[in-house]
Amino acid sequence: MKPVITRNGHIAMERGVSSFPLGPIVSLSLPSCITLLVSLQIHQLMAAQFRVTGPAQPIIVSVGEAAVLPCCLSPRMNAEDMEVRWFRSWFSPYVHLYRHRRDQYAQQMPEYQRRTWLIKDDITSGSVFLIICSVRPSDHGQYKCSFQSGSSYEEALLDLQVTAMGSGPHISADGYQDGGIQVGCRSAGWYPEPKAHWRDHRGQLLPTTFEEISMDTDGLFHTEISIIIMEESNRKVTCCVRNPLLNQEKTATVDIADHFFTRVSPTVVALAVILGILVFVIVLGGFCLWRLLCAKGALQSELEREKKRHLVGKGTLQSKTESGKALQSELEIEKGSTLAFFQCSGTTPERQEFSKIRARGWATMLAGCQGLCSKVCLN
Repeated sequence: MKPVITRNGHIAMERGVSSFPLGPIVSLSLPSCITLLVSLQIHQLMAAQFRVTGPAQPIIVSVGEAAVLPCCLSPRMNAEDMEVRWFRSWFSPYVHLYRHRRDQYAQQMPEYQRRTWLIKDDITSGSVFLIICSVRPSDHGQYKCSFQSGSSYEEALLDLQVTAMGSGPHISADGYQDGGIQVGCRSAGWYPEPKAHWRDHRGQLLPTTFEEISMDTDGLFHTEISIIIMEESNRKVTCCVRNPLLNQEKTATVDIADHFFTRVSPTVVALAVILGILVFVIVLGGFCLWRLLCAKGALQSELEREKKRHLVGKGTLQSKTESGKALQSELEIEKGSTLAFFQCSGTTPERQEFSKIRARGWATMLAGCQGLCSKVCLN
């Protein structure tokens, strides 16, 4: 509402955006007008928009520590009956919520459960503090703090930066490569992603031959870099791993001694070649000798088997020969007995015919026996 002057010289109040229902135009006297103006100023102060403020600088917290995020109203006023919400990218689920004079956890983000605590000691003056316990790398980033009272709503943006100084660099000699010694440097437990490099004794940067950065299950970074140190180059080098957020670094220095560099003379090379050839000849000769012994053993086994087969065949042949001779002797005896019988009994035509037939039969049997004996002897 704003004061206006009517035609009769009185001061009247015209309805505006104020919530006081004063009617279309009200005629007031001067004392009443002054009282009304004072009341109007008080109402405007009470209905004024509040502001929410937070720290202007980022809040830096190391991994494992507790983060304190302050948030307050301006001008100062009681916020016990207001809604105070802490959230990140999304309004809900939230990081922490205070409403109806109580902390609400129904829709709290799972990763913040049992890790947040709202300090309300100064809430009557519009100031609160959110505590995040056991800070993790995943807590890194922006947070929003909002106050709401009825239709009035304001929020502030805060930046939480999580950091971790990793372990001291560990330097090791990883062997010979490209005519020099490869030296590696490893360090773990960094956040955010560290910067690693080599420097010589004058502080000058040296080129790295290998670099790898990985992240573990806790969200912390591991770094590994390598360099090849030649015999003629500077052998004292320093590995530096730096946290870009804190601008702090950890270093380790190594000095490669002369005895790590191998000096090979032509005589040593020739001796090594001759030794290699000699070993090869010995191995080859041993192999050939083993093959010869195996062949000799196989030949002896074959000869033994042939000898056994020959002895068995000779015994069979002798048995067959003796059987043939015995049969021939029996036939000779039978023949002699038959002839003697006919000679003693006289001669008739029938007996002569019978003796001829009997003689031819015996001759045929003798011939068969002789042929059998001949075949047995030949076999």
